[in-house]
Amino acid sequence: MSYQIIKTISGRKFWEEGYESDVCEGMPSSVPRWFVDLRSAGKLRINCLTQATLYLRNDGRLFHIQTVYHIPAPLSDSVGGSREEAWAFLDGVYQLENVKTKDGVWECCEYIPDSTCYELDNIWRVAAAARRSGRYLYAAKRQTAKTYIETDSDLTPWIYASSYDQFTPVYEARYEEKVRQVAEERKAREEYRRKHAARVEFNIGGESVRAAEFVDHFEMLGIQKNASPSEIKRAYWAKAKCCHPDLHPQNANAEEEFKKLNASYSELMRAY
Repeated sequence: MSYQIIKTISGRKFWEEGYESDVCEGMPSSVPRWFVDLRSAGKLRINCLTQATLYLRNDGRLFHIQTVYHIPAPLSDSVGGSREEAWAFLDGVYQLENVKTKDGVWECCEYIPDSTCYELDNIWRVAAAARRSGRYLYAAKRQTAKTYIETDSDLTPWIYASSYDQFTPVYEARYEEKVRQVAEERKAREEYRRKHAARVEFNIGGESVRAAEFVDHFEMLGIQKNASPSEIKRAYWAKAKCCHPDLHPQNANAEEEFKKLNASYSELMRAY
């Protein structure tokens, strides 16, 4: 049967871009805020690298294709953990596509949206409601893997790895526990941030705004304690557009807010 890929996004965009709902409300982003909120809460079931590419098929199924440079765990699982059988399988993949340089293999994983998904042509809605089916396929070339999912048939070389099937009660129990742990860790980070706010004194125009003012730099930028430098920069630019005096001349406090924002940004980047 022939299918069509209707939407493609990078793994990096999937995992790293966008802003949470409480970060500079109104800033545009191609990644929906509600999706970023789910991502931050650990509620996504997608498991792929930032180097992967995600494809939405016109039947609502989602696939990610990425390169792996070792025996893939799902493949090992499907052949009973035998390294010899796994290597033999991969050798067959290279031979089938007449590829002599064995520099990694392309892995394709299938996700299926559950009944709560009401927009099968919206990649964000599908990703939020999708679960891994346990079906994988392997190819020596990315284009071969893409061709397989576009012409899915009884001849497509899918393998099934039961340990990676997210529709099972065992997986569901692990998922609920993970979501609970993420919520607890987030609450603990917020509490720590509240109790250990950094001390900074702002001076604007030679006058102290408030001597010995306690400012939480992370809270100022709307980010978590473990934010990476790239996340700090993205948050800074998002906030800067919301309070830059040149962009908001009607806001009498814009200049003061912007200077405070710059001070927090400088302090955080200095730590790296």
